[in-house]
Amino acid sequence: MAFTSRKSASANLATPSAGRPCRKGWVHLYPDGSLAAFSAAQDIPLPRFTIPAGTWVQQDPAGAVKVCSFPANTELQGHLCAGGFGGSEGVQAAFYPTGALREFFAPQPVKIDGIPCNNSLFQRPIELYEDGHLRSATLNEDFSLDNQTFHKGERINLTSDGHVQHS
Repeated sequence: MAFTSRKSASANLATPSAGRPCRKGWVHLYPDGSLAAFSAAQDIPLPRFTIPAGTWVQQDPAGAVKVCSFPANTELQGHLCAGGFGGSEGVQAAFYPTGALREFFAPQPVKIDGIPCNNSLFQRPIELYEDGHLRSATLNEDFSLDNQTFHKGERINLTSDGHVQHS
């Protein structure tokens, strides 16, 4: 993401664009001056979810949220997303332009569409289709689907209708 940094002008918070309340300190702007990244000074309600105060947010030039690093584990669209440390460098959840959750790390093993997904921060995140169905995950236990057995630690990729995707 190409952006520049700027210290916010207000003593308490700044609202550089799109009415997004930013914590005192640094905000990041795109070259055209639109807001690129910031830490939320208060909860920000959006159509698909609410950004909790203290969340580090990256957005596109039009204001669509792309990535969030939450200050604590946060439930979004039926999934518990890991948070709690790291600020802008912390555990991230990513979103489609519509606000639907695209990928996340779970704080504990989870089943999505009946498939046991691992929660390791040292592996790729759990990936969802825009409609919320599982797209890809590392398995937390052995699992069978489409007459195939997959083993704990394997990455499984699914088609949009829930079948194993072969490369």
